[in-house]
Amino acid sequence: MAGANVKRIIFREVMDGDLKKFTATAAPSGTGGGARDLRFRPFDKFDGVFARALPGREKVERRREGEREEIEIYTAKANVVRSNNGSFKKDISFEPPTTARPDEGRLARVHDLNLDVPEGEGRLLILIIQDAKDELIITFFSEKDLESGKWHAAVNDFFKEVFSQPARPSATQGYIDFEQKSRWIK
Repeated sequence: MAGANVKRIIFREVMDGDLKKFTATAAPSGTGGGARDLRFRPFDKFDGVFARALPGREKVERRREGEREEIEIYTAKANVVRSNNGSFKKDISFEPPTTARPDEGRLARVHDLNLDVPEGEGRLLILIIQDAKDELIITFFSEKDLESGKWHAAVNDFFKEVFSQPARPSATQGYIDFEQKSRWIK
């Protein structure tokens, strides 16, 4: 994938507790694998980049502080890329924080993506890629992919920096926005 063909990439490290979210099975207590959403925090760092990548807007009802409230979520159709190079279109959504977690946006219902989770490839990231034609692609990127050098140098160099961050209890996450000339890694 050439850097010139990519507008932005949003990523999040997939932790052990997250793995079972992709197969809709329960995770062991204390591993962070409860809800089947991937959380992105702090929300203020991700809101703008998700707003640009997911252009659809939908009003949905959610419960906030015991009351029903209408919120706006970002939506788009994404091309989900599986490990066998097959792909299919899927609706995705990014939701704003809840009252219980006021600083976390959520990529909702990741188990519905039907992604194949790579095993034995080192640290793993989920990528949401917006290409130059405004198509969205969701796939995994592993340390093994980094070593293979199959991605454009600008993208590969960015992920070298991401994987150089020491492994820690919370997920490394961030984005690179070639169009806005901005990037953020936490």
